[in-house]
Amino acid sequence: MDERTVYLFETTKGQLSRYIKIRGDVETTKLSISQDNKELNRQSIQTRLTKYGKEAMINKRVSPHTFRHTMAKRMIVSGVDAFSLMHLLGHIDITVTKRYVNIWGQDLEQKHKLHGALRGLKI
Repeated sequence: MDERTVYLFETTKGQLSRYIKIRGDVETTKLSISQDNKELNRQSIQTRLTKYGKEAMINKRVSPHTFRHTMAKRMIVSGVDAFSLMHLLGHIDITVTKRYVNIWGQDLEQKHKLHGALRGLKI
């Protein structure tokens, strides 16, 4: 897997520091560990997220990938350009990024209000 930079908000950094302090010293450099201080594999993380989603009564699929899709859509809706998002997601081709982000009518209308070609013109 290729390495890439992950940008974190200060809030996230703070929560990660808090978690690491609570977790204490362990024999792995991995962030996610089991109760017996062993590395969690991808399947274990997916299983836990599914469990926590059910406990929170979320009726949709809960997974790292759905978090990734949600983040991508929220970034586009908030104004991040598609090419920047493509690089943040680690995609080589914009068509892959395009599949990540489904923008519906209300989102498009909001974008048009913010960035429409005639916005700000005195006609």
